[in-house]
Amino acid sequence: MKVAVYGGSFNPIHYGHLLSAVWVLEKLNYDKIILVPTNIPVHKSYSDFPLPCHRLKMTELAVEGFDYLEVSDVEIQRGGNSYTIDTVREFKDKLNLTEKLGVIIGDDLLDGLHKWKEIDNLCLETELICLKRNNCSIIAPYPMTLLDNRVINISSTDIRDRIRNGRKIDFLLPDKVKDYINKHKLYIDN
Repeated sequence: MKVAVYGGSFNPIHYGHLLSAVWVLEKLNYDKIILVPTNIPVHKSYSDFPLPCHRLKMTELAVEGFDYLEVSDVEIQRGGNSYTIDTVREFKDKLNLTEKLGVIIGDDLLDGLHKWKEIDNLCLETELICLKRNNCSIIAPYPMTLLDNRVINISSTDIRDRIRNGRKIDFLLPDKVKDYINKHKLYIDN
């Protein structure tokens, strides 16, 4: 079985995330993509984040009914800062894979990749897969698979801003996620 891990804050998860996962699945012949919400993201400001349990639940709601998409709470259960190499090693211990585990990142992370914990080992132990988030060419600082994917201009930041400003978020994320955000009044006060 060919599996890739797609980590992120998913704050909130939206159609851009989901379409990216499907793109990797189809273009690189993966059987399953495991979405992993971070507990505490190391390279982002944590001030604009709801509790990890909310981001986990929104991610679970977004993938309901899609057997090729799975959600793992491994980083939330581990607690503390979330490091990709730790997550990869945990999955390698749990899964009996015949191929390297894929790790999906966006091109917005490339400039800071040299700061990632054990980045050289991560490149050796996984297939690092980079998706375009901007309409520009990608220069990879490490060995990785660069996908020429369609750029979906949806961002979690924009969704949070729209919610704070009372604007519509329809067609940006699954209805179940939107309903969860409304029910729990997420992103209104921060």
